[in-house]
Amino acid sequence: MAEILRGKPVAEQLIFRLQERTARLKEAGIVPTAAIIRFGSNSDDLAYERSIIRNAEKIGAEMVVFELDAEAQQKEAEDLITKLSCDASVHGILVFKPLPAIIDEKRLMQLLAPDKDIDGATEMSMAALYSGNGKYHIPCTAKACLEILRYYGINCSGKKAAVLGRSSVIGKPAAMLLIQEDATVTVCHSKTMDAAAVCREAEIVIACAGKAEMVDKDYMNKDQVLIDVGINFDETGKMLGDVKYSDAERFVRAVTPVPGGVGAVTVAVLLDNLVTAAENNRK
Repeated sequence: MAEILRGKPVAEQLIFRLQERTARLKEAGIVPTAAIIRFGSNSDDLAYERSIIRNAEKIGAEMVVFELDAEAQQKEAEDLITKLSCDASVHGILVFKPLPAIIDEKRLMQLLAPDKDIDGATEMSMAALYSGNGKYHIPCTAKACLEILRYYGINCSGKKAAVLGRSSVIGKPAAMLLIQEDATVTVCHSKTMDAAAVCREAEIVIACAGKAEMVDKDYMNKDQVLIDVGINFDETGKMLGDVKYSDAERFVRAVTPVPGGVGAVTVAVLLDNLVTAAENNRK
């Protein structure tokens, strides 16, 4: 049976360390503070928001929520981003996505100060990740994958790794982080010939293709570690990952569950980026 790489203990360890760092900041009169910008009141956004606020309270950070109308105009959103980017009391800014169709996302994100981009979503953040200079913040979900590997003592150096998915939010950043850990990485996507064969040769697989249970036993080997980033729902509303869990748990070396895996760590990573932003602001 596979080792189950649960996210809860990883998140708890991160939160404990953040409590210590936040306490030191408070001694210097600094309270890590983030602005959440949300368009409308989508139920998924509200659930994510509650999770962020609940965990922020654990470490003593503050969250300020700005709710814009779902039909807000570009100028209103741009004015808010500009104002918060210039506000010294705000250390981090998080913009909930997807944005309304009327909003030009690229223009909006160009106005977000990269040192406050705690979601790692701006072009400057991406450039910093690819250059490896560590100047700005790493996309949270990709970083959460690596936090899980570290927590469970899974060494990436010299290993063959495959990333299923090439999105700028997860796939590409995850591939770069694995390269920085000295893994040999192949990125698979919709045009990849026989992605299953590529994955069968890999010792570490990060599945972020967005297709329910596409990673079945044909993609697996018995020495493999599977990090499942997928969030999909079947016709009954049950949450499913990109990995066919019933195959993985009986065959591979280790696998993250869905739910209870990567998602459980993502909020803690977001708060880690916030505390880092506050620490950098202090320097």
